[in-house]
Amino acid sequence: MKKIAHFIAHSGVASIVASLLLLCAYWGASCGFDLSGEALADVADEVGWMRWLTPLGCFLMAYLAVKPTVEFSLATTRMPLVGTLFLMGCCIAPLSVCEPTHLALLALLSAACYLMLGTYRNRLAMGDYFVAFVLVGLATFVVPRLLWAAPLFVLCCYPLHSLHFRTFAAALLGLLTPYWVAFCLLYLTDNMPMIPAFADALVLTPPRYAVASEPVADVIIRYLPLVWVLLILLPGSISILSDSTLKLRSHSCYNYFMLLVCVLLVVVTLVPSLYAPLLPLLLLLVAYIGIPLFGDQMSRAGNIYLLVLTLLWAALLTLPLWMPFIPF
Repeated sequence: MKKIAHFIAHSGVASIVASLLLLCAYWGASCGFDLSGEALADVADEVGWMRWLTPLGCFLMAYLAVKPTVEFSLATTRMPLVGTLFLMGCCIAPLSVCEPTHLALLALLSAACYLMLGTYRNRLAMGDYFVAFVLVGLATFVVPRLLWAAPLFVLCCYPLHSLHFRTFAAALLGLLTPYWVAFCLLYLTDNMPMIPAFADALVLTPPRYAVASEPVADVIIRYLPLVWVLLILLPGSISILSDSTLKLRSHSCYNYFMLLVCVLLVVVTLVPSLYAPLLPLLLLLVAYIGIPLFGDQMSRAGNIYLLVLTLLWAALLTLPLWMPFIPF
């Protein structure tokens, strides 16, 4: 049991297996079938070869995600576990991350998070805050309604001990800079009518939870990734909060991840239209939260839970095969 858990947590072969499964999922989607087994030929014809940019982007993100584990003292060695957990989460809901815009949003926000991790106990981190929130501002061009949650992202930096009045002001200036530049370009090119169209996209409508009018199977499949997020977030958070051996920097970075995940969960609950765009970032952040739970000194309970988590993931991945046998 210990050897199997160690193989999953520390072997790059596990990441390769998850990558192959993700390719299979996207191949099925490109052929016109989603996880529920229903035909999606129209979607597949409309997206075409562009669909394959997303799995390639996921592989690149999984590879790059390993670098911060050592750079910011999240682990003592380079662990492919982060990339493995991220790819496993993507396998459960491939159609939720198949939009090229979602991949662009993930790249911008993950780069901003990377810059924020480097500000630990740096009282002169105004430049990093400014650049990071310029990236967040660009992300709001991709998904305009994300602008309302941007101030909460600033408050999430509190565990890094670098947030004060000047860094907060730098973050707000960085967030507004893309809008200043965009306004000037639109004014100079005489495209001012685009501003009201963007303002209409900012309007928040009350969330509509029309679950009763949808098939139960479709609702379950849509929110499968949230089950995966909670399966890692809850025990991972308990492990982080109860671990007294973590370095102070590691503890602060993990607290930043946990606070950011909680804010994202609240945002997607209040604004359901942001669920699909923010889902890849959620999957990536909880992959980091899983490091202390399945890290270097994994306990017997950790070994057992990793195997149970793998079995639950396999059950979620094969849900369309056995869901028809469940009466709703």
